[in-house]
Amino acid sequence: MPDSAFRDKHGNRTAFIMGSQTVHQVDGIIHLRSRFGATLVLHPALSGSGGTPDLQRIGGQGSFLDGAWHPTVRGLYPANWPCPEGPAQQVRSQMNVLCPPKIILFDWHGTLVDTNDAMYLAMDAMLGKMNQLGLDRRLADSGMAKTDDDRGLIEYVRAHRRLHPKVVADRRASRTDLLEVLFGSDEQAKDIANRAYNDRYRHHYGNVRPLRRGIRNILSELRNQGIRLGILTNRSREFLDKELAALEQGTWVPFFDSTVSGGDTYPLKPSPDPVFRALRDFEATPGADVWYVGDSKSDTISAKAAGITSIFFNGGRGDSEWIETVFPGTAGDPHKPDCILDDHRDLLKLVKLSIA
Repeated sequence: MPDSAFRDKHGNRTAFIMGSQTVHQVDGIIHLRSRFGATLVLHPALSGSGGTPDLQRIGGQGSFLDGAWHPTVRGLYPANWPCPEGPAQQVRSQMNVLCPPKIILFDWHGTLVDTNDAMYLAMDAMLGKMNQLGLDRRLADSGMAKTDDDRGLIEYVRAHRRLHPKVVADRRASRTDLLEVLFGSDEQAKDIANRAYNDRYRHHYGNVRPLRRGIRNILSELRNQGIRLGILTNRSREFLDKELAALEQGTWVPFFDSTVSGGDTYPLKPSPDPVFRALRDFEATPGADVWYVGDSKSDTISAKAAGITSIFFNGGRGDSEWIETVFPGTAGDPHKPDCILDDHRDLLKLVKLSIA
């Protein structure tokens, strides 16, 4: 559908479709179906008074951001759009606008930068030495796995001593999440695996680049808005400092008032301890005005356990089924992010909406 279909009679843009949406028009009514499966219905041609679309029906609880619907635990509604009458008004009353951030913490790999090749090479090298490390007999019981994917990963690693090719191809799983699946609550096993991983990573790292184009400009804009920024990662200090200094000729370094890395605290994420350590650098306390943006389940668990806002960066472009599998919201697995974004530019929009 042409961009003009989302402009009012004065040519002003009234809705913007983010990401891959299914868009169709039936009897003059525009239907937007988000990648997460919910349906948003906008009424005829968006050319009414002031060009404000009439929101007729929306599925699920989540965020309505510039014309796109993202099911989440918390939702957003553009402050400059009057709430329509009827069912949509009830939907809005159930939503919470995120608290404006004073501090935004970011995960490193998979959120701000791409080091995938080095990470997966180091993981496979570590798994290849499981017998020597005594980790083969400490793998989690696949029968106790939370999902079929987790069960399959444990069984594949047990049989082949390397990651399943699909895990590498999908590029969604973080090292922390993988170790959580493979070794569960065995903190000693995860510590052994992390140290062996770091030893192997030393032979592969160095080629680091921004995950997406334009991230540096986004960080600069956040700083210009008075928001303080930090990095919170399980990456070893040795590697984080070198990668940060090398990235785009070191121009990212001044953006961050705090960097917390693996080794600065114990235990690592998904414990909340790294969050508390970062907040000490800011002389701040946990609260909704601290956001943590990360691409892994461990990031979300760490944020929620610490009592701060969790924003899941869906960099791997997981679909709704995958999102529900990762964050089922069950009694045994309750943690869900407060918002889900799949484009760094949406973070600026999220901040803008929070302070509107």
